[in-house]
Amino acid sequence: MSDILISIGGSGAGSDECTVTKDKVLSGQTYIGADTNDEPIAGTMPNQGAKTATLNAGGSYTIPAGYHNGAGKVTANTLSGQTAGTAVAANIRNGKTAWVNGAKVTGNMPEQVGSTITPGTANKTVVAANRYVTGNIIVAGDPDLIAGNILNGKNIFNVVGNVRKYGLYKKQVNSSSSTMSFIANDTQSNVSMYYIEVEPGFTATFAGASCSGVSPNSITFYDGYTYMHTDSRAIKLTGNALLGKVVRIPVTERNKKYEVVIVGYY
Repeated sequence: MSDILISIGGSGAGSDECTVTKDKVLSGQTYIGADTNDEPIAGTMPNQGAKTATLNAGGSYTIPAGYHNGAGKVTANTLSGQTAGTAVAANIRNGKTAWVNGAKVTGNMPEQVGSTITPGTANKTVVAANRYVTGNIIVAGDPDLIAGNILNGKNIFNVVGNVRKYGLYKKQVNSSSSTMSFIANDTQSNVSMYYIEVEPGFTATFAGASCSGVSPNSITFYDGYTYMHTDSRAIKLTGNALLGKVVRIPVTERNKKYEVVIVGYY
């Protein structure tokens, strides 16, 4: 910009006839104006040149005071650059919208209302994958789900039962054709006896066997020991006698049909 030359004296105009002031004149340029008292002084207007700025959505830029040459520019960043993401419609709640990578996406994620689930014998899906739950999902409880209401050893939802279910076995069983060695508790000597062996399907606690085809009747009772009644003489036997999942009790008769009664628990 050129200097402003105003002639002094004669009929020329002076500071009193001017309106320009130093803040209206580019810095580094001199002038005579309303605030110069007819003397040339330098202006103070900043030379901003070509100002530029880049803004995101919602941003702002304060334009500084001063001279601008017209080449400045304020540029907005692309929407895609400001909305980078990986969500797709299935990841967004149904009917809700979002901007992802510059595109408006309307959600279509399935919704599921709240409910109460009652456990059963098979697995149940409480909430399917990739769903939005609009209410509470409640798994129903039951005050009767206690150990005292469940069979011993059974596990229902991590509650182990302690109730014994008693079993009864009653059947005719033939005695063995060969003998087995048992121990007589009174003498600690081996005694060869015929025997009956059965699996009642539960844990036995008491067993009895009676054969009425001989005289006198052959009777065996077993509750951890064996009592043999033969000719009015009782001997107490252990050893190979068993009482549990398998019951093996000694008897006096070979290949005879015995009435066997066993009690116990599952």
